[in-house]
Amino acid sequence: MHAALPVASPPSRLRHLGSACHALAELTAVFLPKAVAGGSLFELDAASFSMVLAQDKLVVASESAVLEHALRWGSRAGRTEEVVSRVMPLVRFPLVSLLRPSAALKRLQQGNAVVAQLIKEALALQVKPASAVATFVPTRHRLIEGVLPDDTDDVPRAKRRKYCKDDKVAAVDPAEAIFATAF
Repeated sequence: MHAALPVASPPSRLRHLGSACHALAELTAVFLPKAVAGGSLFELDAASFSMVLAQDKLVVASESAVLEHALRWGSRAGRTEEVVSRVMPLVRFPLVSLLRPSAALKRLQQGNAVVAQLIKEALALQVKPASAVATFVPTRHRLIEGVLPDDTDDVPRAKRRKYCKDDKVAAVDPAEAIFATAF
């Protein structure tokens, strides 16, 4: 599935192709475990992968799994910093414990300013009291055009997905975080 639409097509055909791409993204989101197991999820182009991540019906057990899939997708050869920067804001970093990041996340963060900003934003929220979550306004990052249906770049990064179990903003104890990095 590739969401890049031909520019020379008439507007009515673009609408139909766009609808088909969104329908395929929804189908992929519903059958995500099969797409992961078969590896086809990681072959998607940036627009298609973004559409899958943006689906309300994304079937995944936790945001940690979404992050791991996004890291695997973003680590593929040929993925540029710009493309990864437009996809990663769809991952809900505040819902993932970032106290001990994986080697893949460290590598991606070191080479991508947007990922580094997303991690800092998540850590800042995770250190705050639970009441801060209600007033949290995520930083807006440019996404691939046409991914979100209302054409905004607003991603509810502190809100769990429909099928995620027990996902909430991870609470980080600052003393524990300092201890983990120092020792």
